[in-house]
Amino acid sequence: MGMKVLISRNGKLFGVLLSVALLVLVGCSGGGGGGDDDGDLQTWYLDSDGDGYGDPAISSEAETRPAGYVADNTDCDDGDAAVNPGAAEICADLLDNNCNLDIDCDDNDCSSGTVCTADYYNSLGMGFNLIPAGTFTMGSPDTELGRDPDETEHQVTLTQNFYMQVTEVTQGQWEGVMGTNPSRFQNCGPGCPVEQVSWQDANDFVDALNLLGEGTYRLPTEAEWEYAARAGSASAFANDGISTQSSEACAFEEDLDVLGWYCFNDSVSYPGCEDFSPGGPDCAGTTTVGQQDANAWGLHDMHGSVWEWCRDRYGDYAGDETDPAGPATGEKRVIRSGSWLGVSKACRSANRAVSLPAESFNTLGFRVVLDPNSIP
Repeated sequence: MGMKVLISRNGKLFGVLLSVALLVLVGCSGGGGGGDDDGDLQTWYLDSDGDGYGDPAISSEAETRPAGYVADNTDCDDGDAAVNPGAAEICADLLDNNCNLDIDCDDNDCSSGTVCTADYYNSLGMGFNLIPAGTFTMGSPDTELGRDPDETEHQVTLTQNFYMQVTEVTQGQWEGVMGTNPSRFQNCGPGCPVEQVSWQDANDFVDALNLLGEGTYRLPTEAEWEYAARAGSASAFANDGISTQSSEACAFEEDLDVLGWYCFNDSVSYPGCEDFSPGGPDCAGTTTVGQQDANAWGLHDMHGSVWEWCRDRYGDYAGDETDPAGPATGEKRVIRSGSWLGVSKACRSANRAVSLPAESFNTLGFRVVLDPNSIP
């Protein structure tokens, strides 16, 4: 801004004009006198899920941050606090957790994990390992600690290969197929096993999977389940036997501790967890699938985590059999695996339990098998 200053001989005119010039300069540098200067307006982005990352599609211009808004604009799902560029990719929930456009096992964060080395994946990202046909001893010897009378040993031959899901069905997988989430422990997250599903609910999920036209799914038979859990082993757990002190009470079990979640080692802190484990952790519930060691056939969480529905009705073993499918009549259905709430003896490969087909619990989920010959 140019200015002509006149100086009189006595200096009075100089003083007046200098004062005016200073007032004009101060006015031009202030907040309200520029006309075309919009101050310190900044663009803020809505953070509706409170994870610190904003929705790029919803913004506001303001000098100070409005409530519920942030400066970041990189969130790809502002309705889910578990999905943002700072999150870790969960490998079995059908979500792009870290917003890099790669989902589950397509993401480099997951590709090195054991749940991402399955033999086959369907379009939902559910992983399956091929279980070879073979013969094994089903049941437990009289000397196995914690055994029950209905575990009579007998020889079983399975004549067909089958694909067994490497983990239980997760909440994310269930919701991706069924559109709902019945789980008690939803705060555990989409990568945790779905629970509070009845036998009929599980079969409804199977029916929906079969409509995808990618093969024939079903629940495993009880014999298939135990065969897959053992993975060639003959001990109480896939990696070794059971100790005396933990066969009845909730106590540390060295071999089980690295394979599954049970009453002693299951400790969580998310909202809604429950203290159902006397002698165990302060708060317990389900845990993200695939975190414990796999058995020799690459299957996770076959010991503990959640009980798993089998296709069979419950009944006494009929002796040596080929491709057994359980009794033809009866109301109760078989469940296997043990759970996060259970003692170690309930998590043994041979342990059998039952439930009515309409019942559902927060300790009860399932996994599915796939017929290899049905895949297009």
